[in-house]
Amino acid sequence: ARSADNGSEAIAKVKNQKPDLIVTDLVMPEVTGLELCRLLKKVPSTADIPIVACTTKDRKMDKMWAQKQGVSAYVVKPFEGQQLLSAIRSAQV
Repeated sequence: ARSADNGSEAIAKVKNQKPDLIVTDLVMPEVTGLELCRLLKKVPSTADIPIVACTTKDRKMDKMWAQKQGVSAYVVKPFEGQQLLSAIRSAQV
């Protein structure tokens, strides 16, 4: 597992080594989680990476917008570990 402090750092790390899955917050400095998702989904070499969003945004509209941007699974904070594991499993299908 690798971590990034913001979306810009995440993009640089993904370019260096493609991950099997990305877990990201939607509210981040520099590049938001939705921008990160949108940027990665535009590039053929990264478009197939499943993305799990972990966020405090719990409105139905937020979830729908995240899905339109390419988010594979969505978990609302605070969450239990099992909820995150379930989201990761569903994103990898």
